[in-house]
This record gives sequence, structure tokens and C-alpha cells, in this order.
Amino acid sequence: RPDLEEQKAVLISQMNGFKIKTKELEDGILEQLANAEGDILENIALIENLEDSKRVALEIGEKAKIAAVTEIEINAAREMYRRVAARGSLMFFLLATLNKVHTFYHFSLASFNAIVERAITGRRGKLVWNEEAVMSAMAPAKLKRALLDEAAERKKVVLADEPEVFEARMNFLVDNITFKVFDATRRGLLERHKLILATQLLLKVMAKAGELDSAESEYLTSGRSSMSPPQMTAKVQEFLTAKQWANACALKEVDAFKNLCEDLELGTDAWSEWLEFERPETENLPGEWEKRCTPFQKLLVLRALRTDRVTTSLTKFIENRLGARYTQQEPFDMEDTFNDSSYKQPLFFVLFPGVDPGVAIERLGRQLGF
Repeated sequence: RPDLEEQKAVLISQMNGFKIKTKELEDGILEQLANAEGDILENIALIENLEDSKRVALEIGEKAKIAAVTEIEINAAREMYRRVAARGSLMFFLLATLNKVHTFYHFSLASFNAIVERAITGRRGKLVWNEEAVMSAMAPAKLKRALLDEAAERKKVVLADEPEVFEARMNFLVDNITFKVFDATRRGLLERHKLILATQLLLKVMAKAGELDSAESEYLTSGRSSMSPPQMTAKVQEFLTAKQWANACALKEVDAFKNLCEDLELGTDAWSEWLEFERPETENLPGEWEKRCTPFQKLLVLRALRTDRVTTSLTKFIENRLGARYTQQEPFDMEDTFNDSSYKQPLFFVLFPGVDPGVAIERLGRQLGF
């Protein structure tokens, strides 16, 4: 809704103009009264000036009231898009932290804005120089303004009369912005870092929705171990290594797992059987733990006791929450990538041993007639 931003800017300018004009009137009245000579009730020029000032002040007051109502309406309409703006902010600051993963990863605000714009409006086709395109580019400003106003009015009708359509549009924008930014970013990451990006995205989305405990998130990402765990019993030593026991003792610091170590000592048979499964993430946790743990908390148990299954389990969890497209990337397509570029956003290829995009670039060049 660029029309809302334009209206907001015009409104701010008007309100500032009203304040300036009111101050000028007040100063003018005070100056006239201070310089008036004789009986001011017989000073016709002064009385006429005061009447004019009063009339202008009343007009400004009425316009200010209308402007105040308009401002409330604009702010209410803008507020309905806050969910989309919040997701865009989340995605940008997610990208800003990727340089901690590798110093190679840096993303500019300009490129991010271009991706978000494409997610909202759709990918724009390459410029075609024909009569229709030239005439469209030469269209009068008034005509372009009229078309924009017409589009804004249609959006107002949807907003007022079809709230379910508007809500569906908001859901689409949130989902599309999230994936388009993620997909464009993933394209430039090393393979081993793509799951890290998907995981960080999921954690931020869950935290924003209030679905994530900070202690649980911290344990999943750090996988810390207790520096001085208590001595293992003989039975526990039969199925747990010292590292697994230290991990479990560290997990006790998370509220949901305060009794984990005690249960490992008491339920040795059940836990031993679960740990021996080839894919324990597909099996129920021993005892009451399956009912007590959420799918995310089950990841923490795997992080502590079966670290070899964390990557697979985390991938499946991301697919269930965000969708398979966040973990399954389509093969690199040079033409599709080229369509996302522009003269302001060229493509850069970082060459590694055994990787040569030259053939694909030349093939695309021949298709485009170069």
C-alpha cells in the first residue's frame, strides 16, 4: 500500500503547515495589538485584520480535525500490515547474523528490499522494447496517478467488505516473503550452512510466536555438557558413554528435564532399548516422556543422547513446521537466477576447484541472443 505512505507524508506536511500558519497568525495579532494607536474598538483596519485572522484560524481548526481523523484511519490501515512488516524485519536481521556463520556472508539492505518487493509484487519481466512498452513508459503522470488511485480504492473495498480475502492476502505475503528471502539467501550459501539457516529461521519464527523457551533453544544450538557430572551407576554405564551422561546432566537445567538423569538410572532397560534403535526419532520415548515432551523437546533428548540423529530429526522437524521446500532445494537454474538479477544487482560467481559456471553462462547467453 504505497498510497498509505504517500497519504501519511502529505498529512504530516499539512499538519506542520497548520501549526506554522497558526503561529504566524498569533504573532501577527499580538504585533497589531502592540502597535495599535488610540481606541482599538474604533480601529477599523485592526478589527478587519482580527476578523480575517479568526476566519483563517477557524478554517485551520476544521482542517486539523479532519486531518486528525484521517491520520487515525491511515494508522489503523497501516497497522493491519504490521504482521508482514514484522516478518520482513525478522528476515533481514536473520541475514545480518549470517556473517557469524562465515565471514563471506554479507547482505545489503538494497538487495534485501529488492527480494521483498519481488515477493510482494511478483517477479518483473525483462524490459521489452516494443511500441506498447514505450507508450506505457511515456504515459502521462496524471494517468499513472489515476491508475494507482484506482488500485488503492480496490484494496480499500477488499479491506472493508472482504476481511477474509485480506487475511488470506496477509498470510500469503508473510509466507511468500519468508520463503523468497530464504531461497535467495540459500542460493549463495555453502551446502553445509543451509540447514543452519533453516534452523535459525525456524527458531526465530517460533520465538516470535511465543512457542519457544529460551533455555530449550540455547541447549539445541549449543549442545553443552556438564563439566562435573555426578558419578554414573554401574547399570547406566552399560548403555551410556561418559559424554552422553554429561549431556544429560546439562539438559537437567531445562525445566522440562529436571528428572531426566534420575529416570535414566531407574529405567535403564527402557532407555537402553530406545537408544539401540536405528532411528530412535521415529520411536516413542521411554515411559511418560513421550506424553510429556513436545516434538521440539524430543529434539533435545536426541541432542543429548543420540547426536548422530539430530541432523535427520531436525530436518524432519523443519519440514513439518515450515514445509519441505525449506530443506529440499531445486537444482541450480542459471536462467531462473538470471531473471532475479538486474543492472543494479548483477550476478557474482565464486569459483571453487571443480566448479565452472562458464558453460551454463554461455548457453544462457546464446538463448538470449548475445
